[in-house]
Amino acid sequence: MDQIINQIIEWLGQTHGSRDTYGWIYVLGIGMSIWGSIKAKEYVAQRKALHAAKAESSKEKKLSASLYTKESGTDVLYTATLSSNNNKFLIRVVKQSFGSSEPVVEEAVSSMEEAASFLRANTKFILADFK
Repeated sequence: MDQIINQIIEWLGQTHGSRDTYGWIYVLGIGMSIWGSIKAKEYVAQRKALHAAKAESSKEKKLSASLYTKESGTDVLYTATLSSNNNKFLIRVVKQSFGSSEPVVEEAVSSMEEAASFLRANTKFILADFK
């Protein structure tokens, strides 16, 4: 048993390949690759769970999110709503300032994944903002 352990330790300390890379760097790289793939799968599962939860919530009630910001020294309130209607998800963002209100975005998408992508690309909101 000691011989096997000594051979492994010796291999980890030796350089290998054309770039003279130590064995422990190969082991570290393999470990990081495995860890990265596990984390990526966890992230995908969390994202799918979020999309499913928001899809279910939007069927029960209209979800909303708000954002206060300053634009050109003026306070501005962005209000976004996300609702479900006939298997479509409706996204509406309204900009309010100085008592005036104007729609910024009104879009209907067919899936929660599309809604999340649309929000990220075209608004200041992300799906997790909606309650």
